[in-house]
Amino acid sequence: MNNAADHRAQWVPPPRPDWVKHINEEGYCMDISGVVPLDEKSLLETATRNTGLSDFGADDWHEPFQIYIRALEQEAELNLMGRLRTRSDILILLEARLRIEDIYKRHPEINDQQIRQPIIIVGQGRSGTSFLQNTLAANPDNGVLMHWEMMFPCPPPEKATYKTDPRIVKADKLVDQWNRVTPTMASMHELAGHMPFEDSAMMAINFMAPTWMDCFGQVPSFDTYIFQQDTGPAFRYHERVLKLLQWKNPRKRWVLKDPMHLDRMPDLLKVYPDACFVWPHRDPVRSLASLVSIIGTIQWSRSDYPFKG
Repeated sequence: MNNAADHRAQWVPPPRPDWVKHINEEGYCMDISGVVPLDEKSLLETATRNTGLSDFGADDWHEPFQIYIRALEQEAELNLMGRLRTRSDILILLEARLRIEDIYKRHPEINDQQIRQPIIIVGQGRSGTSFLQNTLAANPDNGVLMHWEMMFPCPPPEKATYKTDPRIVKADKLVDQWNRVTPTMASMHELAGHMPFEDSAMMAINFMAPTWMDCFGQVPSFDTYIFQQDTGPAFRYHERVLKLLQWKNPRKRWVLKDPMHLDRMPDLLKVYPDACFVWPHRDPVRSLASLVSIIGTIQWSRSDYPFKG
Protein backbone atom coordinates (compact mmCIF):
# COMPACT_ATOMS: atom_id res chain seq x y z
CA MET A 1 0.00 0.00 0.00
CA ASN A 2 1.42 3.41 -0.92
CA ASN A 3 1.71 6.37 1.45
CA ALA A 4 -1.33 8.16 0.03
CA ALA A 5 -3.47 5.09 0.61
CA ASP A 6 -2.04 4.78 4.13
CA HIS A 7 -3.13 8.33 4.95
CA ARG A 8 -6.63 7.77 3.56
CA ALA A 9 -6.97 4.58 5.56
CA GLN A 10 -6.38 6.52 8.78
CA TRP A 11 -9.65 8.42 8.34
CA VAL A 12 -12.77 6.37 9.10
CA PRO A 13 -16.12 7.63 7.73
CA PRO A 14 -18.74 8.24 10.40
CA PRO A 15 -21.85 6.01 10.40
CA ARG A 16 -24.74 7.16 8.25
CA PRO A 17 -28.29 7.41 9.62
CA ASP A 18 -30.45 4.50 8.45
CA TRP A 19 -32.72 6.73 6.39
CA VAL A 20 -29.74 8.09 4.44
CA LYS A 21 -28.38 4.57 3.85
CA HIS A 22 -31.77 3.44 2.54
CA ILE A 23 -32.03 6.35 0.10
CA ASN A 24 -28.56 5.69 -1.26
CA GLU A 25 -29.22 1.94 -1.49
CA GLU A 26 -32.26 2.64 -3.65
CA GLY A 27 -30.06 4.79 -5.88
CA TYR A 28 -27.60 1.97 -6.55
CA CYS A 29 -30.13 0.29 -8.86
CA MET A 30 -31.31 3.50 -10.55
CA ASP A 31 -30.05 5.75 -13.32
CA ILE A 32 -29.50 8.57 -10.83
CA SER A 33 -27.90 10.89 -13.40
CA GLY A 34 -31.14 10.68 -15.38
CA VAL A 35 -33.38 10.99 -12.34
CA VAL A 36 -31.40 13.90 -10.83
CA PRO A 37 -29.78 15.71 -13.78
CA LEU A 38 -26.85 18.06 -13.26
CA ASP A 39 -26.41 19.13 -16.89
CA GLU A 40 -26.39 22.77 -17.95
CA LYS A 41 -29.67 22.70 -19.90
CA SER A 42 -31.67 21.16 -17.07
CA LEU A 43 -30.22 23.43 -14.37
CA LEU A 44 -30.61 26.68 -16.31
CA GLU A 45 -34.09 25.85 -17.55
CA THR A 46 -35.25 24.95 -14.05
CA ALA A 47 -33.78 28.12 -12.54
CA THR A 48 -35.41 30.33 -15.16
CA ARG A 49 -38.73 28.51 -14.80
CA ASN A 50 -38.68 28.77 -11.01
CA THR A 51 -37.98 32.51 -11.06
CA GLY A 52 -39.63 33.62 -14.28
CA LEU A 53 -36.35 35.40 -15.08
CA SER A 54 -33.68 34.78 -17.71
CA ASP A 55 -30.95 37.44 -17.37
CA PHE A 56 -27.93 36.13 -15.45
CA GLY A 57 -26.01 39.38 -15.87
CA ALA A 58 -22.32 39.56 -16.80
CA ASP A 59 -21.09 36.36 -18.41
CA ASP A 60 -17.95 35.80 -16.30
CA TRP A 61 -19.76 33.15 -14.22
CA HIS A 62 -20.67 30.95 -17.16
CA GLU A 63 -17.36 29.27 -17.98
CA PRO A 64 -16.65 28.38 -14.31
CA PHE A 65 -20.19 27.01 -14.05
CA GLN A 66 -19.74 24.83 -17.15
CA ILE A 67 -16.40 23.47 -15.96
CA TYR A 68 -17.82 22.85 -12.51
CA ILE A 69 -20.86 20.83 -13.57
CA ARG A 70 -18.73 18.82 -16.00
CA ALA A 71 -16.35 17.98 -13.15
CA LEU A 72 -19.29 16.95 -10.98
CA GLU A 73 -20.40 14.41 -13.56
CA GLN A 74 -16.93 13.10 -14.35
CA GLU A 75 -15.26 13.12 -10.95
CA ALA A 76 -17.54 13.58 -7.94
CA GLU A 77 -19.20 10.11 -7.90
CA LEU A 78 -22.19 11.48 -6.02
CA ASN A 79 -24.65 9.02 -4.53
CA LEU A 80 -28.41 9.60 -4.75
CA MET A 81 -28.57 11.74 -1.61
CA GLY A 82 -25.54 13.66 -2.82
CA ARG A 83 -27.05 14.37 -6.23
CA LEU A 84 -30.34 15.52 -4.71
CA ARG A 85 -28.61 17.95 -2.38
CA THR A 86 -26.11 19.19 -4.96
CA ARG A 87 -28.80 19.90 -7.55
CA SER A 88 -30.75 21.82 -4.91
CA ASP A 89 -27.65 23.81 -3.90
CA ILE A 90 -26.77 24.75 -7.49
CA LEU A 91 -30.33 25.85 -8.20
CA ILE A 92 -30.25 28.08 -5.12
CA LEU A 93 -27.14 29.79 -6.53
CA LEU A 94 -28.56 30.20 -10.04
CA GLU A 95 -31.89 31.52 -8.79
CA ALA A 96 -30.14 33.96 -6.45
CA ARG A 97 -28.14 35.30 -9.38
CA LEU A 98 -31.24 35.77 -11.53
CA ARG A 99 -33.03 37.64 -8.77
CA ILE A 100 -30.02 39.83 -7.96
CA GLU A 101 -29.75 40.95 -11.59
CA ASP A 102 -33.48 41.62 -11.74
CA ILE A 103 -33.35 43.81 -8.61
CA TYR A 104 -30.41 45.80 -10.01
CA LYS A 105 -32.26 46.40 -13.29
CA ARG A 106 -35.25 47.78 -11.42
CA HIS A 107 -33.19 49.68 -8.84
CA PRO A 108 -29.85 50.77 -10.36
CA GLU A 109 -29.41 53.15 -7.43
CA ILE A 110 -28.26 50.17 -5.35
CA ASN A 111 -24.91 50.51 -7.09
CA ASP A 112 -24.43 53.88 -5.35
CA GLN A 113 -24.01 52.10 -2.01
CA GLN A 114 -20.52 52.31 -0.54
CA ILE A 115 -18.63 49.50 1.22
CA ARG A 116 -16.21 51.24 3.60
CA GLN A 117 -13.32 49.69 5.53
CA PRO A 118 -14.59 46.12 5.78
CA ILE A 119 -12.94 44.01 8.46
CA ILE A 120 -11.87 40.76 6.82
CA ILE A 121 -10.89 37.69 8.83
CA VAL A 122 -8.31 35.52 7.10
CA GLY A 123 -6.09 32.66 8.27
CA GLN A 124 -5.87 28.92 8.07
CA GLY A 125 -9.15 27.03 8.17
CA ARG A 126 -10.06 25.59 11.59
CA SER A 127 -7.99 28.26 13.36
CA GLY A 128 -10.90 29.96 15.12
CA THR A 129 -12.07 32.24 12.31
CA SER A 130 -15.75 31.44 12.89
CA PHE A 131 -15.48 32.02 16.64
CA LEU A 132 -13.78 35.35 16.01
CA GLN A 133 -16.43 36.43 13.49
CA ASN A 134 -19.23 35.54 15.91
CA THR A 135 -17.51 37.57 18.62
CA LEU A 136 -17.08 40.63 16.42
CA ALA A 137 -20.68 40.30 15.28
CA ALA A 138 -21.80 41.11 18.83
CA ASN A 139 -20.89 44.74 18.17
CA PRO A 140 -24.10 46.39 16.84
CA ASP A 141 -22.02 48.50 14.45
CA ASN A 142 -20.72 45.37 12.72
CA GLY A 143 -22.66 43.61 10.00
CA VAL A 144 -21.95 40.00 9.10
CA LEU A 145 -23.13 37.81 6.26
CA MET A 146 -25.82 35.53 7.64
CA HIS A 147 -26.17 32.22 5.86
CA TRP A 148 -29.83 32.84 5.05
CA GLU A 149 -29.24 36.15 3.26
CA MET A 150 -26.43 34.68 1.17
CA MET A 151 -28.74 31.83 0.10
CA PHE A 152 -31.78 34.02 -0.47
CA PRO A 153 -30.60 37.63 -0.97
CA CYS A 154 -33.73 38.79 -2.80
CA PRO A 155 -35.82 40.66 -2.02
CA PRO A 156 -33.11 42.62 -0.18
CA PRO A 157 -33.43 42.18 3.60
CA GLU A 158 -35.00 45.08 5.47
CA LYS A 159 -33.92 46.41 8.84
CA ALA A 160 -37.36 46.15 10.45
CA THR A 161 -37.77 42.45 9.64
CA TYR A 162 -34.13 41.34 9.50
CA LYS A 163 -34.40 39.01 12.49
CA THR A 164 -37.88 37.69 11.70
CA ASP A 165 -37.64 37.24 7.93
CA PRO A 166 -39.36 33.95 6.91
CA ARG A 167 -36.35 33.04 4.78
CA ILE A 168 -34.45 32.37 8.01
CA VAL A 169 -36.63 29.33 8.77
CA LYS A 170 -36.32 28.06 5.19
CA ALA A 171 -32.54 28.42 5.26
CA ASP A 172 -32.31 26.80 8.69
CA LYS A 173 -34.02 23.68 7.41
CA LEU A 174 -31.74 23.46 4.39
CA VAL A 175 -28.56 24.18 6.32
CA ASP A 176 -29.53 21.67 9.01
CA GLN A 177 -29.56 18.98 6.32
CA TRP A 178 -25.79 18.90 6.80
CA ASN A 179 -26.39 17.68 10.36
CA ARG A 180 -29.30 15.40 9.55
CA VAL A 181 -27.44 13.60 6.75
CA THR A 182 -24.13 13.44 8.65
CA PRO A 183 -24.83 13.95 12.38
CA THR A 184 -21.14 14.19 13.33
CA MET A 185 -21.03 17.56 11.49
CA ALA A 186 -22.76 19.20 14.45
CA SER A 187 -19.71 18.62 16.65
CA MET A 188 -17.31 19.95 14.00
CA HIS A 189 -18.89 23.20 12.84
CA GLU A 190 -21.99 25.01 14.05
CA LEU A 191 -24.27 25.61 11.08
CA ALA A 192 -27.59 27.46 10.95
CA GLY A 193 -29.43 29.77 8.60
CA HIS A 194 -29.43 32.58 11.18
CA MET A 195 -25.68 32.37 11.86
CA PRO A 196 -22.76 34.11 10.12
CA PHE A 197 -20.91 32.13 7.50
CA GLU A 198 -17.90 32.66 5.31
CA ASP A 199 -17.93 34.65 2.09
CA SER A 200 -17.47 31.56 -0.07
CA ALA A 201 -21.20 30.81 0.14
CA MET A 202 -21.89 34.18 -1.48
CA MET A 203 -18.99 34.13 -3.94
CA ALA A 204 -20.34 30.81 -5.19
CA ILE A 205 -23.13 32.78 -6.88
CA ASN A 206 -20.40 33.61 -9.40
CA PHE A 207 -19.21 29.96 -9.37
CA MET A 208 -15.71 31.07 -8.36
CA ALA A 209 -15.59 29.86 -4.74
CA PRO A 210 -13.74 26.53 -4.68
CA THR A 211 -14.04 25.96 -0.93
CA TRP A 212 -17.84 26.09 -1.10
CA MET A 213 -18.20 24.40 -4.47
CA ASP A 214 -16.00 21.54 -3.26
CA CYS A 215 -18.55 20.92 -0.50
CA PHE A 216 -21.07 19.90 -3.17
CA GLY A 217 -18.76 17.26 -4.67
CA GLN A 218 -15.10 16.41 -5.27
CA VAL A 219 -14.07 18.32 -8.40
CA PRO A 220 -10.25 18.37 -8.77
CA SER A 221 -10.29 19.54 -12.40
CA PHE A 222 -12.47 22.51 -11.43
CA ASP A 223 -10.08 23.37 -8.58
CA THR A 224 -7.12 23.23 -10.97
CA TYR A 225 -8.95 25.54 -13.37
CA ILE A 226 -10.21 28.04 -10.81
CA PHE A 227 -6.88 28.49 -9.05
CA GLN A 228 -5.42 29.68 -12.36
CA GLN A 229 -8.11 32.32 -12.91
CA ASP A 230 -8.26 36.02 -12.15
CA THR A 231 -10.52 36.31 -9.10
CA GLY A 232 -11.33 39.94 -9.79
CA PRO A 233 -14.80 39.09 -11.20
CA ALA A 234 -15.60 37.10 -8.05
CA PHE A 235 -14.78 40.06 -5.79
CA ARG A 236 -16.64 42.52 -7.98
CA TYR A 237 -19.71 40.32 -7.69
CA HIS A 238 -19.04 39.97 -3.96
CA GLU A 239 -19.24 43.77 -3.71
CA ARG A 240 -22.41 43.80 -5.84
CA VAL A 241 -24.17 41.49 -3.40
CA LEU A 242 -22.92 43.38 -0.32
CA LYS A 243 -24.35 46.61 -1.72
CA LEU A 244 -27.70 44.93 -2.26
CA LEU A 245 -27.76 43.44 1.25
CA GLN A 246 -27.02 46.75 2.97
CA TRP A 247 -29.38 48.80 0.77
CA LYS A 248 -32.40 48.45 3.07
CA ASN A 249 -30.51 47.19 6.11
CA PRO A 250 -27.53 49.56 6.54
CA ARG A 251 -24.32 48.29 8.14
CA LYS A 252 -21.72 50.69 9.53
CA ARG A 253 -19.01 48.21 8.62
CA TRP A 254 -18.91 44.65 7.40
CA VAL A 255 -17.06 41.86 9.20
CA LEU A 256 -16.30 39.25 6.56
CA LYS A 257 -14.52 35.91 6.70
CA ASP A 258 -12.91 33.44 4.35
CA PRO A 259 -9.58 31.67 4.87
CA MET A 260 -9.13 31.53 1.08
CA HIS A 261 -8.86 35.33 0.88
CA LEU A 262 -5.18 35.02 1.79
CA ASP A 263 -4.55 33.39 -1.58
CA ARG A 264 -6.26 36.15 -3.57
CA MET A 265 -5.27 39.28 -1.64
CA PRO A 266 -4.22 41.40 -4.67
CA ASP A 267 -7.61 40.98 -6.36
CA LEU A 268 -9.44 41.59 -3.08
CA LEU A 269 -7.58 44.85 -2.46
CA LYS A 270 -8.48 46.16 -5.91
CA VAL A 271 -12.14 46.01 -4.88
CA TYR A 272 -11.70 46.88 -1.18
CA PRO A 273 -8.53 49.03 -1.00
CA ASP A 274 -9.35 50.21 2.54
CA ALA A 275 -9.98 46.72 3.96
CA CYS A 276 -8.66 45.85 7.44
CA PHE A 277 -7.47 42.31 8.13
CA VAL A 278 -7.51 40.09 11.19
CA TRP A 279 -5.43 36.91 11.11
CA PRO A 280 -6.00 34.41 13.95
CA HIS A 281 -3.42 31.68 14.49
CA ARG A 282 -3.47 28.12 15.76
CA ASP A 283 -0.97 25.27 15.78
CA PRO A 284 -0.98 24.43 12.04
CA VAL A 285 -0.68 20.69 12.68
CA ARG A 286 -3.81 20.67 14.83
CA SER A 287 -5.63 22.96 12.40
CA LEU A 288 -4.79 20.74 9.46
CA ALA A 289 -5.84 17.57 11.28
CA SER A 290 -9.20 19.17 12.07
CA LEU A 291 -9.53 20.37 8.48
CA VAL A 292 -8.88 16.90 7.05
CA SER A 293 -11.55 15.44 9.34
CA ILE A 294 -14.23 17.92 8.34
CA ILE A 295 -13.36 17.64 4.62
CA GLY A 296 -13.71 13.87 4.79
CA THR A 297 -17.05 14.17 6.58
CA ILE A 298 -18.37 16.65 4.02
CA GLN A 299 -17.29 14.45 1.11
CA TRP A 300 -18.77 11.35 2.76
CA SER A 301 -22.11 13.13 3.09
CA ARG A 302 -22.51 13.08 -0.72
CA SER A 303 -20.28 10.31 -2.02
CA ASP A 304 -19.23 6.82 -1.03
CA TYR A 305 -15.65 7.65 -2.05
CA PRO A 306 -14.20 10.42 0.15
CA PHE A 307 -10.57 11.39 -0.49
CA LYS A 308 -10.70 9.67 -3.87
CA GLY A 309 -7.79 9.98 -6.27
